[in-house]
Parts: sequence; structure tokens; C-alpha cells
Amino acid sequence: MGQSSSKAIQKDDTPLKTPTQGHHPDALLSLLTRAERRVLREVFQKAKASSNESAHVDLQSFLNHLALPADLEQAGILLFKVFSHAGAYPECSLSSPPVPLDWPGFSTAWIVASGLLDKSMTDDQHVFDMLLFQALAILPRPTAQPPGPVEEDQPQPTPQRHHVTQAQGLSLADLGISFTDDLDVDSGSANPTQTTLLSDTLSIPRVDLVHFLSLALWIGSQSCSAQHHRQPHVDMAAHCQQLAHDLVQSMGDTDTISNTAFTQWKQRQAPFLCQSIQSFIYSRFTSMDSDTHVLIQPGDQPSIPDTSALLNDTLCTMLSWTFRSIQPTTSKSASTRPDRPTSLTASHTTQADQASTSTAQWHRLYSGDLDGFAMNRFENRVFKYSGPTLLVLRGQWTVATDMEDLIMAVLITEPWKHGRHYWGAESCRLVELQPHFEVSRPTGRHQQVAFFLGDLGIGFGGLSNYATPSRDHPTTLFLDNSLQAGQLSLEPYPSQPTFEPSTQWPLQQQTLTFDLVDLEVFGLGDPHALQQQKKAWQFDANEAVHRSGVRVRQQDGQVDKEILRMAGLLQEFVDTNEQPSHSK
Repeated sequence: MGQSSSKAIQKDDTPLKTPTQGHHPDALLSLLTRAERRVLREVFQKAKASSNESAHVDLQSFLNHLALPADLEQAGILLFKVFSHAGAYPECSLSSPPVPLDWPGFSTAWIVASGLLDKSMTDDQHVFDMLLFQALAILPRPTAQPPGPVEEDQPQPTPQRHHVTQAQGLSLADLGISFTDDLDVDSGSANPTQTTLLSDTLSIPRVDLVHFLSLALWIGSQSCSAQHHRQPHVDMAAHCQQLAHDLVQSMGDTDTISNTAFTQWKQRQAPFLCQSIQSFIYSRFTSMDSDTHVLIQPGDQPSIPDTSALLNDTLCTMLSWTFRSIQPTTSKSASTRPDRPTSLTASHTTQADQASTSTAQWHRLYSGDLDGFAMNRFENRVFKYSGPTLLVLRGQWTVATDMEDLIMAVLITEPWKHGRHYWGAESCRLVELQPHFEVSRPTGRHQQVAFFLGDLGIGFGGLSNYATPSRDHPTTLFLDNSLQAGQLSLEPYPSQPTFEPSTQWPLQQQTLTFDLVDLEVFGLGDPHALQQQKKAWQFDANEAVHRSGVRVRQQDGQVDKEILRMAGLLQEFVDTNEQPSHSK
């Protein structure tokens, strides 16, 4: 899920077409379990009771229950805006007025915004993504039509005063929020009677998109900190806002971001962006305690490394937007419904349930800073691991007199191997995390994904038809065999690219040469993959000792073992469980 569609917004006043079109909102409640319906009703009663005994949830009580930091209050207001728009589902359109969040409106909006409606659909529709942009979109300003010529013999039509019937419910002022935008947007030649509204004419204020991405970054970062059992940084919200500003800047430098620009960015960089928002909405409104530390459901938490000098909480969050589907899962939900959130609240699950459904941590297989920058050290730590791996590097290059950082990640879904030919699958990804955020997927032209050669280095993404790696045929990302330097190809129009070329670097910069500061590789598989790797290396070590004819002595045998280690025939972790011998 998480894919936006530019075809979703086509009509100005036509309700959104979905499989549940025409159903009464109460029919959506059938998507909930009894426990979900009971808790949601209790939360609604508590929220509206704090609204001066009114029959709906107002803005202030909505924000109180979200319990967001002050820096993210505007993001909470945007969610209230989305709720007030989604509450009219399925009769909601671009020009639909907001509805008061009484029980039918609130429950409908929650089912849509929490993603339960999307998960119940058999086709690939994403109602939340559509309604999110609808709720925040700026409608083009209609232009006045010039009056036509009036014949002298025909009488002038008498203006009719239409009586406006007051709609049931509360006005915008009663809801406590203004849904008008202050931006002066030129609508061009938009016609108010036009039935078709192209998605290119729709846009949202860039400041609103910054608030929305800030919330998504904050939710993921807080979840990562909770998994590490540490207190989040005090300035985390401000840091997320700055990072969100940089992300929106890559979509355009105008005051508004078009639907087309946002959709293209989301489909390439962050197809799973909305999952954390949906899980946050689910958790917040199925908990009676607004101060709970359970921000999102365990199955939706970003995966994190057990230890890392390169990946922080925000970078892990951004990676979860990119390839969330390869995250290791330890068990399925206890619910009989597919893709169900794993629990209502923390109090509804036992410790065993929480342990079995918690997101697995990535195990660091190799660290250049700790294990050494050498190809044989890399091989001894990474090879024979059967699960997918994530390579993360930090490089530096000089701009004038300043040093700039480059952080990149490469997702490899096949076991590492030697050879004079490329290897790899189309599920691999090349991700730039800093200074830009950009994801490159295989183009499908050929399979020149990766190579590992001791006398050459490590390369990702061939740029020609040559199947044999060499220094004369560069790759998109290359690390030389000293693991001290690297090169990133930034050619905007390569002839035969394996990965999608970058679009965020200056066109005049064709190549970036950098010094490799640190390098880490993480195993993304389950614990069984790590155990299998250790057994495979143990078997090779035993075979090497047997074939070499060297007998490792029980007394003072450390000399023989050290010789084998230096030759690369005996791994260090083989002896981790052995106790050193002592002379009697």
C-alpha cells in the first residue's frame, strides 16, 4: 500500500468511486472487530465529553488526544482537516464541505484514515492517499466569464435571490477551524462549470506538506528510540521539520506542490510513507490514555539495527518508507482478519504477544571501523549469509575548503558471491540518504546489479553492456579494493543504466569521488540466517584444518590457530565459545 494515483482526482463534484459506493456509513463499522468498536466508542465519548458536552469532537479535543509536541501542532490540525473531509465518505469530493465529527463522521473518518478500509479492498485502491490530497488541496480560483451581448428587444432577466437552506450540523466557525488557505494561487483559465479537473491543476501548500512529512518523520523516529529503550532527542521535532523542509524542496521551490510532483516523488522515494501515519491514527484512537508511549503498532515499526555508527533514527525511518516490504516478520497477527494491526493497545496484549510481534532488529555483520577496511575482512563477515543484506557507507569529499558528507545504502536481496560477472536481482535498491534522499530501482535493461572482486573492488549498477566488470567500464557506485575510496557516477543520461539515474544532483557534475570514512553491512534476515552463516564458516574452517594436515594442539595451540587466522582459514567467531586453556 501507500501508492498514490494521479487518476484518483478527476471530478470536481463527483463523489469518489470505490467498492463501497452507496453504502451507509454504518456499513463501514462491520470492518471493525467488537473490541475495536468498543474502544473507539469509549474514546469518542471521552473526547466529546471534553468539548462542553457537545455531540461532536472539536479541534481542541482532537489535538489533546493526539498529544503531539508543540512544534507539530500544525500537523495535528491537518489531520483534523483530513478527518473532517473523510467523515463524509463515500460522498466526498474536492468541493465537499467539512463535516462535524459526530459518531458517524468520526468513526467513518477513523476507518478511512487508519487504513482499515484500504486493507479490506481486493483491488489496489488507496482511499486514504486520495482523500489526504483532496482534503489539503487548493482548488483553482474560478475566473469570471465576460457577459455576452444582450439583444435590445429581449427583456433583461431579473436576478433571482436563492434561499440558502442551512445545512444540518455545525459551521466551520463552530468547528473551531478555518479551512481556507491564504495563498493566492493563479488558476489560469479554470472554469467553474468544467466537469473534469486535471490533477496537474491541483496543489497543496508546501508548508502543509512540510508539516505532514515532519509528523511522519517524528512518528518513525520516536518508534525507533522506543525500540532501543532510550529517550528521544529533545530537539527531535525541530530536527524532523528541518529534514522535511529539505525533502519538500526536492519536489519544487514554489509555494505549492502539485499533485503530479508529490505523486512522482512518493512513488519513487517513499511508497510506504502513509503506513506510519495510519498506524499512528489507529493506535492513538484505540487507547484511552492519550499519554501512552505506543505510537504505532509493533508490526508497523521501522526496523532498526542492533548497533550502528551510521544509521540514526530518522535515516531508519526514511529507509522504512522505501522498502518496508522486506522487513523481517516473526509472526502474523492474532486476528483472523488479514493485515490486521497486531493489537488494540499495549494493555490488551501479553508480554509474550508483544515479543512475538515486535519488529526484528537488523544484525550488523561487518563494520569497517571495528573489523578493518579490507576485502578479506569484509568477505569473512558478510559472505555465506543467506538473507538479504543492507550495505551502508559514509563518504566525504571536499567542496572548496569544507568537507561534505555522503551517506548511501544498498539493499542486496541475494547472498554475496565472488565472480568475474555481475549478479543481483531486480528487488535490489540503491538509496542516497545524504545530502539528498533519492531511491534508484533497477531499470530492467540488464542484470548488472553488483560484483565483488578482490583485485578490483565492490561495484553496484553497471552502465554499459559489458558483462565483465573492469576499471574501464564504470558503475553507478564503486568502492576500490582498499575500501579507502569510492566513486559515484552522476551522469544524467547513461546509455545502459542498471539503476535509475539521479535527478537531484547538478547536471554539470558527472562524477563524485570521495574518501570512504566508514562502511557497515547489516543482515536483514531472521536469526536462523545468522546461525546458518556461522555453521557454514565453521564447516569451512574444519575442512581447511583437515585438508592442510595441520593439527591444532590442545596445549599451546594458540600459535597454530593464529597462523590459520592470518591465512584467512579460521574465523574469529569460531572460537568465541571456547575457553582458553590453562597450564596446570
